[in-house]
Amino acid sequence: MKTILIVNPSSSGEYLSNELKLHNIRSIALFNMSHERAKNLIFYKANIFDEQIFVENLTDEKLRELHQQYQFDFILNGAENSVEITDKIATLLLPHLANSPQLSIYQMDKFELNQQLTKHNLPAIKQYRLDLISPEFKPQSFKNMQFPIFIKPLQGVAGFNAACINSYEEFLNYYNALDKQTINNFNKRFGFSESTIFLICEFIVGEEYVVDVFMENGNFHLSSVQKYSIHDVLFTGLEVETDISVITTLENYIREVLKATGLNNGFAHCECFIRQDGTPVIIELNPRISGGCGYINMLAEAEGQASQVRLLANFMKNEPMPKYKPITQRTSRVIVLYNFSNKPIVDFAQILTKRYKTIKQIKQTAAVGAVSNKKPSTLVDAVCLILCSSNNSSLLEAETNDMLRQDLIGW
Repeated sequence: MKTILIVNPSSSGEYLSNELKLHNIRSIALFNMSHERAKNLIFYKANIFDEQIFVENLTDEKLRELHQQYQFDFILNGAENSVEITDKIATLLLPHLANSPQLSIYQMDKFELNQQLTKHNLPAIKQYRLDLISPEFKPQSFKNMQFPIFIKPLQGVAGFNAACINSYEEFLNYYNALDKQTINNFNKRFGFSESTIFLICEFIVGEEYVVDVFMENGNFHLSSVQKYSIHDVLFTGLEVETDISVITTLENYIREVLKATGLNNGFAHCECFIRQDGTPVIIELNPRISGGCGYINMLAEAEGQASQVRLLANFMKNEPMPKYKPITQRTSRVIVLYNFSNKPIVDFAQILTKRYKTIKQIKQTAAVGAVSNKKPSTLVDAVCLILCSSNNSSLLEAETNDMLRQDLIGW
């Protein structure tokens, strides 16, 4: 049996654990922290992966001891902020399947990513860093800013504190609502260090996509290209892209991005735009499995494409690598519900399966009866993810659109 070491697994951990079991691959989760600290992380779950190991002081000696005990065949990064430590572990234990730790910064830091792309003459976002909580920062400095702009934390996930700002007045409202303690509490829950650095970015007009990839020895294996549906900066759905020109544009661009940033081994979850002039640009490079509780990978499989995990498993077991299969007609969609009405949360599995024929899988992330006192603003506020499938495209479209409409007015 092949064995994989996953360093600080976060996004889609339960899905990853289950899929590796299905592929008969033993999974060892390694956390470079105490068990008590890990239990406070938002993504942490006990009883997933074959074993969980907690080591606060990861010495070379300890790592070699673990490798001798388990005989790892692949070392996988599990979180955005664990890239460098993962690369160092892989360099020590499996150098032939390691990324260079000297290039880790370009995968971890959104600002440095775009600096590196610019050096390599690749399309990049115009942006700069700013500590908005610093006493030295003067909000009046934004008075003559050319709006719209997009603001997001340098360290962040799930759209936390990300916003499109259309005017100076909107910026002041955004700025006045920022709270250092809230920001640091969020960072702590996701395993980030304390930081109040924000990225001030150009506002991009275009279509937004996700590109999921598995890399081995610099070989690029495309899993899926999917298009976002957006409502008020929140993503409410995904569908596999069918336009070959879009797929080719993004595939060629992401190949060069991963080459420039040194991501030669492991997963890449890339969030991109295609501008109105047809130019691709990456918003985030996440060197881990895609998020959304595994539903992005599940959608790929539902459309006959290989998930990131299937690509990894085939490589580890020395089996033929699945070729990317473009589709001409969609038969599946992923829908994300937020309960915008703030009514008490219902039992979605019970209600939706009675009302809709296209439901294939449901993951409810909020307790029945729970009530939120705030407007949904990040992916963390999602209450339910749904995979819908049907060979009847009209039915699929009608039912998924009705779910989104119902989510706005209440269930």
